[in-house]
Amino acid sequence: RKSADPQHISAIRGMQRSDLRHILPGLADAIHRGLSLPDHECPGGEKHRAPPSHVAVLGQFMATAVAGMCRQMKIAPALVGTASDMRDLLAWKLGYGDLDRQPVLSTGWRAEVVGELVDDICFIHSMHTDSPEHAGAMMMMNSGHLQPGRPSIGSWLVYGLGTENQDLPGFIVLPEVSYPQGGAANWSNGYLPAQFQGTPLRPKGSPILDLAPPPGVTPEHQRKNLDLIAKLNSEHAATRPDHEELVARMDSYELAFRMQMQVPETLDLSKEDEKTKEQYGIGKDTTDAFGRKCLLARKLVEKGVRFVQLYHGSWDSHDYIERAHGNLVAGVDQPIAALIADLKERGLLESTLVVWCGEFGRTPDNGVRGGTAYGRDHNPNAMTIWLAGGGCKAGHTIGATDELGMEAVEGKAHVRDFHVTLLRLLGLDDNKLSFYHAGRFKQLSQFGGTVIQDLIA
Repeated sequence: RKSADPQHISAIRGMQRSDLRHILPGLADAIHRGLSLPDHECPGGEKHRAPPSHVAVLGQFMATAVAGMCRQMKIAPALVGTASDMRDLLAWKLGYGDLDRQPVLSTGWRAEVVGELVDDICFIHSMHTDSPEHAGAMMMMNSGHLQPGRPSIGSWLVYGLGTENQDLPGFIVLPEVSYPQGGAANWSNGYLPAQFQGTPLRPKGSPILDLAPPPGVTPEHQRKNLDLIAKLNSEHAATRPDHEELVARMDSYELAFRMQMQVPETLDLSKEDEKTKEQYGIGKDTTDAFGRKCLLARKLVEKGVRFVQLYHGSWDSHDYIERAHGNLVAGVDQPIAALIADLKERGLLESTLVVWCGEFGRTPDNGVRGGTAYGRDHNPNAMTIWLAGGGCKAGHTIGATDELGMEAVEGKAHVRDFHVTLLRLLGLDDNKLSFYHAGRFKQLSQFGGTVIQDLIA
């Protein structure tokens, strides 16, 4: 990896945004930086280096809470024996019919294709978090804190490991047309330097605005413009030191220039063979959108992007779960299975950690508040997530809920524990990966967490 010249950084600090607005204006603003970075030293002098092999994370976020009512993926026996009115109410709300005749019906991951790959997957049925509110819980899952303003886990990973490609951001987000609750704060750099922020790619139209230069403007012309502006701003910045955001702004224009060469090829899926596109479900109405995201994610990992986050939703179904979730599962089942199989076939699964999660779970009952039945309500006390590849234990199950699926009771793990475990899988130590801000050294877990040792192969 290449590190920036300290003298160059010092010289260009303090630039005004207006100095750069006429060079790659939309593109530089859109990419939000994701530069290749040097190894970072923590305050104690320890270095955080990437493990010897290529390491990347593919995070798949099923926004607004996937429902689950399970004890290791099966309907709890206690539920079948409850009063008939509760049983009938649950059957109506869940849409599963007579529960007495379906005592082992899976209400966890009901995907048929992904189900064939369970030997590659590690399930955690005992995750819990701090909030039953969507935006706060998403902040918690993405940044380890309920309020916005903290760095997202993708930002921490790029801060700690850098990225392997100088021409692409290290942290890329593939959102829906409508951003998840909490918006861009879900992939914010927080108090980390600005170059660690996630770069969202638009799901419709041009993935990045102003990716192509204006007609008649050649790369040579752009290069001369950038060189001239850098020279002028070096002189201007000499009297304005220690302005990190402006340093990142200058770097973003350089990255934007390089991205114009590499991004179009990377984002072009038309050159993939028909067998691959069919495998991901591209071309089918149900699976096309998420299939394209999964295939693009694989290409980005191959190009050396460190963290790719895919969003799908909304999963905010309070009743008629089988019908509502059934349609959603049908849209992601084949693409996710294809992604895992494709990574495995290419020898990338061992060095790529695939994470599937939402922000919290759902209660097993028909919650009533103020006389209104809200269906299966938000439940921060129990949720299921799963992982594949990246050094996690394959074909394994961790934890369980109580018999109604209301609360995690075995192998309980908080989101903070999950975060520090992800860092450990990537060769990082949460207690050493820190950043000085507001008078103290801060870390992803904020208060520390416990590594889930049973997750690690």
